[in-house]
Amino acid sequence: MDQADVHLKSHHKYLDGKLEIDLLVPPTPQRQGLLVEFKFHRSLSVKPEQRQQNNARTTQAAYLCKDFYRLGAYEPGGDWQRLLVYLTDDEMAGYLHRSNIFTPLYNGTNVVSVQDLMTGNTTKSFQKVVTGFQTNVSAALVSRFDEASLHLRVFEVTGPLSVGL
Repeated sequence: MDQADVHLKSHHKYLDGKLEIDLLVPPTPQRQGLLVEFKFHRSLSVKPEQRQQNNARTTQAAYLCKDFYRLGAYEPGGDWQRLLVYLTDDEMAGYLHRSNIFTPLYNGTNVVSVQDLMTGNTTKSFQKVVTGFQTNVSAALVSRFDEASLHLRVFEVTGPLSVGL
């Protein structure tokens, strides 16, 4: 692979708007292509008394689903490995770990339908972010690393996609 094959912030040619893929390495006859989204959810606040309400965590979880969708919507059926690299702090990790909807995915116990994640959370803040997205993509935890107050997860997005906005 040549450095010229690595594209950062590449325009998402399959979805309207200004959406981008964080890292793209096109496929060749010798290898699969690679699509990577990076998501870093920083602490919602520095001081405990200034912590935002639960809806901020709910909204962040919705944006995680949106990134799964973005990966799956890129050249449906194409020869791509689709990864989401997710880094967060104790607060958001705790939310995902305790969430009835996200726990199986975050803890790596199941392959999870992204559509089930999107429809399973009915809060207004979550639905505001994901309304209109329809997908039959699945996500699975492929790697995890927890150190001090940082939590890293790598998810792989698989499956055919019915693109709908």
